Amino acid sequence: MHGRFSEKSDVFSFGVLLLEIVSGKRSNKIDGNEQGLNLLEFVEIYRCIHVGFLCVQEFPKDRPAISTIISMLNSEIVDLPLPNNPAYTERSIEAIVSAGNKFGMGFFSPFNSTYRYVGIWYSNISAENQVVWVANRDMPINDSSGMMTISEDGNLVVLSGKGEVLWSSNVLTGFNQTAAQLTDDGNLVLKAGPKENLVWQSFQEPTDTYLSKMRFTANKITGNKTLLTSWRSSSDPSVGNFSAGINPLGIPEFFMWYNGDPLWRSGPWVGQKFIGIPVVYPSGFSLQDEGDGTITLSSLIDPDLRLTYVLTYRGKLTDQHWSSKKGGWIYDWENCSCVAYSYYNGFGCMVWTGNLIDIQKFSQGGADLNIRLAYTEFDKKRNLKVIISMSVIGGATAIFICVFFYWKWMATHRERKLRSEETLSFKTREAQETAFDVNLPENAKEVKLEPLFRLQVLETATNNFHISNKLGQGGFGGVYRGTLPDGQEIAVKRLSRTSGQGLEELMNEVVVISKLQHRNLVRLLGCCVEGEEMMLVYEYMPNKSLDAFLFDSLRKEQLDWERRFSIINGICRGLLYLHRDSRLRIIHRDLKPNFGLARIFGGNEVNTTRVVGTFGYMAPEYLMKGRFSEKSDVFSFGVLLLQIVSGKRNDHFYGNEHGLSLIGFAWKVWNEGDITAFVDTAISDPCFQVEIFRCIQIGLLCVQELAKDRPVVSTIISMLNSEIVDLPTPKKPAFVEWQSILDTEPITQDQKLNSINNVTISDLNGR
Repeated sequence: MHGRFSEKSDVFSFGVLLLEIVSGKRSNKIDGNEQGLNLLEFVEIYRCIHVGFLCVQEFPKDRPAISTIISMLNSEIVDLPLPNNPAYTERSIEAIVSAGNKFGMGFFSPFNSTYRYVGIWYSNISAENQVVWVANRDMPINDSSGMMTISEDGNLVVLSGKGEVLWSSNVLTGFNQTAAQLTDDGNLVLKAGPKENLVWQSFQEPTDTYLSKMRFTANKITGNKTLLTSWRSSSDPSVGNFSAGINPLGIPEFFMWYNGDPLWRSGPWVGQKFIGIPVVYPSGFSLQDEGDGTITLSSLIDPDLRLTYVLTYRGKLTDQHWSSKKGGWIYDWENCSCVAYSYYNGFGCMVWTGNLIDIQKFSQGGADLNIRLAYTEFDKKRNLKVIISMSVIGGATAIFICVFFYWKWMATHRERKLRSEETLSFKTREAQETAFDVNLPENAKEVKLEPLFRLQVLETATNNFHISNKLGQGGFGGVYRGTLPDGQEIAVKRLSRTSGQGLEELMNEVVVISKLQHRNLVRLLGCCVEGEEMMLVYEYMPNKSLDAFLFDSLRKEQLDWERRFSIINGICRGLLYLHRDSRLRIIHRDLKPNFGLARIFGGNEVNTTRVVGTFGYMAPEYLMKGRFSEKSDVFSFGVLLLQIVSGKRNDHFYGNEHGLSLIGFAWKVWNEGDITAFVDTAISDPCFQVEIFRCIQIGLLCVQELAKDRPVVSTIISMLNSEIVDLPTPKKPAFVEWQSILDTEPITQDQKLNSINNVTISDLNGR
């Protein structure tokens, strides 16, 4: 109705689809109350119906976001609000058809328009439902209300939602009982009385279209005449600038006016046709004098041809008919080129269209026929020279182009052949327990990566991996900034010989990045494997990682609360993509401010013999028992959320009484109800206090000790973005004190699940 679209437009469509799935009914059918649903006894179905009604509320601001819908469907902790009245609860006269299903009538909105009109259109021959008549063309309806009905005085009326009359047939019927009918000719008629006398018809008030059974009238005495009037534009059916009809003065002629001034006229009427208007059908038209100064023009053409004349908003009169064979409209006047013309006294200028096949020379009388010829007919010799010259030049050019492209193709072919010999092909072992952390689904058993970068190129790009180009250090190794010869900036991840990782880990990262497509993921450009050197080449992201800003006393000022909240949301949506929406199911396992390693998660996997990640971010069940799931990432996200809110590292001791971890400190201030000491001073504005407090509570829900108590990512998104979601009270989290982290008994690389040996902590710097 207003042409405004947003995510909430899709939410409305989803709500309709959801109700269709639950009910098994089409949305374009009219259902009554007599068909009760016996499915309401099922709680899930009732909940889906409830969510569907929330989605189809009339106002976009009332509809939930997609993330909230996901949470509503998957979580019982979300209390659903009561829906407001949905849109389109009554169908009134949305659309009716004629007896032979040739024409339809009802409400419509033109393309790119927000307004609604009552109109008539072809119902069974045109996919775009070409509108041939509009009732309330100058008084559109600007919302979903409105109806067409018969008023108390017997007139057809279009009413707004407030009951205002926007259009009326406006005739004196003389009867209280009238009936409206849409005929197979496309005529909307109003009949009154027991004999069904015709009191009004839409053919008397055409808009921009002439149909086969219409009659044009013009009165020489009163000057009244039937006119076609164009639309204002292709999306606005209001009265436009152009009109067309019969001018009855003198010999009748067909005129076109622009804002009331004559713009074009045909020649005079000569029986079955107007001079200057091409004859397409032999039967033509009939012009009759009614005797009271009125003349009537009617068509003698077979109505089954679906002849239609349309006066476009550009002032062009088109002649078209429907072709069942071609399944489309045939435009009879599409070719307006002039073959010949002549001027004859009494008729004026006459234009010849079509093929020129019959010319006769009279000894006397007649008229000169001016024939259109191509300029080349006047100088054939020069034309022949031009043709020969152009042919020679064109032939030589074509030969040169062919030779060039053949040389180019050969060069490319040789290059591809050389590169194909160097293409890196990885194959993983069959599914079995190994010392490595890679178990891939069948569709990822073989990955080919192109292009391969030579070590010399990457050494030059990074200035031999100079320390000044080092961006950071991770478990895989160092990451260096570089510039390729073509100027493209890259980030090179270089495997450290002391990392304990190798080809399998490289393979894992290649599979993950190459299989994922997300706007928050960097693009993998290629790799390098030469001797003991193994490197991955990524596109360079200039903004650095979050920790470079979050833990810097000066740069953290750039991270206001709105930006931090946006980062939290972005991370959460990225996790949802990894867990649920990507082609491979990914468990990140190392979510922290500078991010790290991800893991492909097989459908039945719950354990790993190798714990990797960063202390302080790993969930207790993963750290101590090697069990990982989506809830492991939820734990890491909770820690990261608390860091973003507090601006504090995760390797420090907090609190005056005990050596509290960051999680323990958050738990303490949340229970005390005073978050001032916890929140970063850069975002301590009181107007954000409620939202920040809510984020701390969500973070604590994510770091609860038992995985089953933690919310899923879709629920977290809903919690972050919807105030209608009541947050449960979090239970005591894991690792409240730092000592509890240091005393854990994790699995190491070379140990089985029942190992009780401690892991060596090599680096506790916050990331």
